[in-house]
Amino acid sequence: MTGLAVQPVPGYVRGWGFVCGGIAVLEERFRDRDFFMGLLALEEVGDMIPHLQDTVLREYLTPGAEWEDFTEIAKRCFYDTALAVRSMCPSSGPVDVFVAPYDFMNLKTSLAQNTSFPYPFVVFPEDQLVALAKGELPEAPESLKEWPGWSTSEIQHLAPLDLDILLDGAYLRYLLHAAEGIGSDFIRACVRERVKAKVVTLLWRAHALGIPLKRVENHLQPLGELTGLVEDLALQSNPQAWAALVGGEIGDVLAEVQEWGSVDRVPEFASKVDDRLLSVAALGGMQTSGPEAVFSFMAGFEHQLRLLTLVVTGRLGGVDRDGLRRRIGGAHG
Repeated sequence: MTGLAVQPVPGYVRGWGFVCGGIAVLEERFRDRDFFMGLLALEEVGDMIPHLQDTVLREYLTPGAEWEDFTEIAKRCFYDTALAVRSMCPSSGPVDVFVAPYDFMNLKTSLAQNTSFPYPFVVFPEDQLVALAKGELPEAPESLKEWPGWSTSEIQHLAPLDLDILLDGAYLRYLLHAAEGIGSDFIRACVRERVKAKVVTLLWRAHALGIPLKRVENHLQPLGELTGLVEDLALQSNPQAWAALVGGEIGDVLAEVQEWGSVDRVPEFASKVDDRLLSVAALGGMQTSGPEAVFSFMAGFEHQLRLLTLVVTGRLGGVDRDGLRRRIGGAHG
């Protein structure tokens, strides 16, 4: 499969050492912040092509490739590599937590009784989603059924907003369950912090839009050990008081961003906390073999594609380069 330097070989026994050897080769194509700043400094968009050959997208930027389809190119690279890595892992969990957001987009499509799925099937098989699209609600994933209000009648009468929140909750529960199944304290802690950050982002965005936080809580729960935090945040209507409730590094980021003068601080919080979490995930790369190394690789790989997409689509779309520099400047690299 294109995108991974080492491929599965017939008859090999899956082991972390084999897959970690493969991803180590691809990690050599990871680029730091200075590289992306250099791309922004180029006067002509076409001048970026030779430099992009030194990135994780090397095999995907073939002669004649349509730049207008760059997002699709990045998506194909992500899936090709993620599925190749997943096929070699003794446990798929370290990859699944990164592909799950797209599977949940497929799940949302099926709940709308639509079978035109936008993403490949990884976590949820196609036949399960097709059955769900036909109204066979018992086929719903377990993380969706864990919602206390689940019933075949109630789910069909939810408002679109409530259904979106319900899916967010199911996705976050899936992440927590997947991390638990990997059996790594490091990954479990990283995913827990990711879920906590997403909870804060969801509630803060809802507050900014005037959506009652109790409504969000009712459709987001339960979230395991984070259930109490969701309840506390929903009861505190002033986000300025949330940092103390959240605590830890995420609470520190929240307190810092809340001091900024920007009108819309939610995206800034989400971006800054993502960078902080990426720095933590990178510590897994210190393991020469094991699920922690794969988790660290997937976090870095996803980040590389995000920055590449930001720079290339931004330049193609005529986005102000100073604005792009500010976004790149705060990114971990």
